[in-house]
Amino acid sequence: MESDLQLKSTKLGIHREDFAIYKNNQNVGVYGSQGENRLSVLSLKLSQYFLNNDFDNKPIVILDDVLSELDENHEKKLINFVKKFNQVFITGTKNNKNLNENKYKIHNNSVTREELLWTKKMKK
Repeated sequence: MESDLQLKSTKLGIHREDFAIYKNNQNVGVYGSQGENRLSVLSLKLSQYFLNNDFDNKPIVILDDVLSELDENHEKKLINFVKKFNQVFITGTKNNKNLNENKYKIHNNSVTREELLWTKKMKK
């Protein structure tokens, strides 16, 4: 305790804990690509959603620019996975062809809803 005061830091506690995620016996944080690192963190964060068994009180999932570092295969897998959730908002800086749900575009301080492909087909 005395040395903690001198160091102005504590030697024990949860903030000192660390863990690693391994894929094929290799540390993803060291050997993984940006996409693999992103997916590892997402898997941990999204797993919390399934801990709540109360369907009426499921959280809203907000994923900010998660697709930018993923290849097309992993984009599709993530998008299909989050379809299991009640409400998901995914932000991004590019139009993504794998997302065919409600899309909103923000430009010059205004928000507009983009017409969906399936609604265009229904009008014909």
